[in-house]
Amino acid sequence: MIETIDLSGVWPFQFQEPAGQDVRQLPQHPYTDTIILPGTVDLAAKAPLNPQMTDTFLMAHLTRKHPFVGWSWYQREFVVTQAQAGRYFHLVLERPHWETTLWLDRLRVGSHDSLCAPHRYSLGRLEAGTHTLTLRVDNTIRYAVGDANSFQGFYDLAHSVTDHTQTNWNGVVGRLELEISDHLIIETLELYPDAGEAKLELRATLRHQGDPRNSESVVLHTAVTLSDGRTLDLPAEALTLASAHTTYVWTATLPTDAPRWDEFSPALHKVTVSLEQSEQVLAEQTRVFGLRDFATRGRQFTVNGRPVLLRGTLDCCIFPLTGHPPMDVEAWREVYRAVLNYGLNHVRFHSYCPPEAAFQAADELGLYLQIETPVWPELGGDPALDDFIRREAERIVREYGHHPSFCILAVGNEPHGDGQHAFLAQFQQEWRARDSRRVYTGCSGWPHLTDNGFHSTPEPRAHRWGEGLASRFNREALDTRQNLSEWNLFSVPTVTHEMGQWCAFPNLNEISRYTGPVAARNFEFVRGDLAAKGMLPLADDFLMASGQLQTRLYKEEIESALRTPEYGGIQLLSVQDFPGQGTALVGLMDAFWMPKPYSDPQRFRECCGPLVPLWSSSRFTIDDGHLRGEVLVSQYGPANLMETGVNWTIRDSGGAAQLSGTLDAGALATGNVHTVGQLDVDVSALETPGQYELLLAVEGKGTDGTVRQAQNRWTIWLYPTAQPDSSAQPADDLEIVTLLDEAALARLEAGASLVWAPPPEALHSESQLGFTTAFWNVLWTQGQPPHTMGLLCDPAHPALAEFPTAMHSDWQWWELVHGRQALHLDRLGAALTPIVRVIDDWNTNRSLALLAEARVGRGRLLMTSCDLVSDLKRRPVARQMRRSLAQYLQAAPPATLTALTPDQLRHLRREAPSAPAELAASRPTF
Repeated sequence: MIETIDLSGVWPFQFQEPAGQDVRQLPQHPYTDTIILPGTVDLAAKAPLNPQMTDTFLMAHLTRKHPFVGWSWYQREFVVTQAQAGRYFHLVLERPHWETTLWLDRLRVGSHDSLCAPHRYSLGRLEAGTHTLTLRVDNTIRYAVGDANSFQGFYDLAHSVTDHTQTNWNGVVGRLELEISDHLIIETLELYPDAGEAKLELRATLRHQGDPRNSESVVLHTAVTLSDGRTLDLPAEALTLASAHTTYVWTATLPTDAPRWDEFSPALHKVTVSLEQSEQVLAEQTRVFGLRDFATRGRQFTVNGRPVLLRGTLDCCIFPLTGHPPMDVEAWREVYRAVLNYGLNHVRFHSYCPPEAAFQAADELGLYLQIETPVWPELGGDPALDDFIRREAERIVREYGHHPSFCILAVGNEPHGDGQHAFLAQFQQEWRARDSRRVYTGCSGWPHLTDNGFHSTPEPRAHRWGEGLASRFNREALDTRQNLSEWNLFSVPTVTHEMGQWCAFPNLNEISRYTGPVAARNFEFVRGDLAAKGMLPLADDFLMASGQLQTRLYKEEIESALRTPEYGGIQLLSVQDFPGQGTALVGLMDAFWMPKPYSDPQRFRECCGPLVPLWSSSRFTIDDGHLRGEVLVSQYGPANLMETGVNWTIRDSGGAAQLSGTLDAGALATGNVHTVGQLDVDVSALETPGQYELLLAVEGKGTDGTVRQAQNRWTIWLYPTAQPDSSAQPADDLEIVTLLDEAALARLEAGASLVWAPPPEALHSESQLGFTTAFWNVLWTQGQPPHTMGLLCDPAHPALAEFPTAMHSDWQWWELVHGRQALHLDRLGAALTPIVRVIDDWNTNRSLALLAEARVGRGRLLMTSCDLVSDLKRRPVARQMRRSLAQYLQAAPPATLTALTPDQLRHLRREAPSAPAELAASRPTF
């Protein structure tokens, strides 16, 4: 039997530069320091303090406090007892980073370079006494694993090595132990379950570590324990081992009713294989497995024959408190529970492979994992890199291939290179021919190869790279009739690559939580810049308002996929923040996998789950007295639903039901989206203007007898019907001018109240306004618009008394911001608090507004960049804003109005001179 010696603890330690030294030689100087392993050089703060911690604000990514790249030396003595002498020793390093080289008693053993699998060293038979291990860890970049974007000047971006995510750390984490075995061992044990046939094929490599010139007889025992407690002992097998390596294949037939593994019932079984000789157990291995067939059928994935839609997120190896992935199962359970709380069933590991603990936790909780070799590569041009990728894939499958959660294998992320197509096609052909336990694709994002088991593609996203203000949500008002069918045209499943990427404003309260090897210097810059500009008290409001808009954008993107018949799935970027690549705060959770203050996982699950009612409609701002649309249900539950009904309710802003009804949905088969029926609800009796909520609740009984329920909701806005005259101008005293000419200024000087609504081309436009928040982030996209993060307003402000709104942007505001430009109040040279503020990109933190008010001369000036004049008959939101402002202007002006001069107002115009130097936008180092 295998015995282990735990080597965790204090190790003598030192740095040494490789320059001028033979890489095969040990250091000549004595060790003067110690370090605790498992651990890293960063965590132990062994390297000098990073100068960027004191003199630079870095927005590219979090700042390593004590970075180090190079050779680190670790040493450890251990004792072999008399009882252990003559047995065979192996060193296991679960997750080193990156290349390790080992010496035993000053004799070089060898080197390993895997970023994905444990480094294992065979030490041979050892004599009793004290022995010394010397380990060199080199974290210099050995292969160009992350250089796909080198043509843009970006290197080392693969999440296996990059400082943008886990950091390029030096050390060893996870298990550090010696394994002591007899001369016969089970070197590998591979499991190939067949859920359809209820069988388990086992493939074992049996190794003879001694002199195999003489054959040996052994007895192989196999025992299976099912998740429900039933046991199965296979007949013992007598084997003759006539080689140093013997591969043996056999099959265990399981009960036909053995529980299957999937997201709803992750049943785990256990198999134990042992080798006996002379009634003594020499070797034994236990593996956990699930009866799970993961495959594709047409345009859909299937699990055990049932269609499944992948609702996924990316794991980019972001763990700020350690700088490396967790190595214990409970830590991964916490990550996955957070993922499951948001209704997701799938995780894609972007350009890295997680450790064993991640697979174990996913097996337990029923998550479908996509694993990638540790590359974001340029393929086909570097034989060393191509060979490394192949070797890593071999190691990944050998080490983790038995886990039922391991459902997809891809080479990596977004490749480049003239040789990529040939490399990826061959990779898939080889793996598909040898291992049917999972689905294979080339790389995430592209290319579309005929060999792909499914296509990962960015085209179905609502915002594609470079679209700017031409992207869907910035181009057109909310229309939930749209789905992704125009991109779902392949004969294999389509998965939306990195869907979302909608930013929220930084949560500056996170800064103090970065107590590990990285500091949030990027957040510190934002805090300092806001303080210098007098806006720091607004930071929490910026977070909450931008986050509410972010949530709505994610909701509609996800629902567009759920409305698509036979769709493959989505992979969000991301449910977690990405604090690298220019600081991409795209998560509903922060970098610590904790929900942000504005984010409610339970509410989010309403639009992201196995059973989701959907509302398909072209209008959410209603002025004709009728709510019209179609009710759909996305049904990807564990079984078909019978006797299904959908209840609809319209609730007012206080939550009281005003109108309700029921639609009979009948039977809903699992594995697709179903049309339930049309609704045309007369809402003319409801009070206008008003903000209401449409709630859909579905309930049905599964064929397994389980009652399943789900609900979803949408905000709708009811407005008065337009006047019958052609102009549709409201009957009010609102006077709007588009130009502050001499006549308008004279009227203000005389005491008039005016609304100035300049066209967007007349305004200074350093910051480009959109409806959505910024995509990914403004720095990394090199200024791609929009540059803004939504709106912040006070719903209780009297100017908005007749305009129903929350404190943040919602879909009704699209009509007022589309095609418009923010007012750059920071150019005035005077403090002015807007009524409706536009939240700027956090790199510049300009004071922007959609609606503001000032005193000019003896008069009163409302400034707005909204169009409150054109085509009002078809623009109910603009009509209502105009009415609300007209009512507001009838009251006396606030006594606290800021006074502005005509010269100051000219700074808002496009032809105006530059802003005063002290108010110039500042940017951190990228």
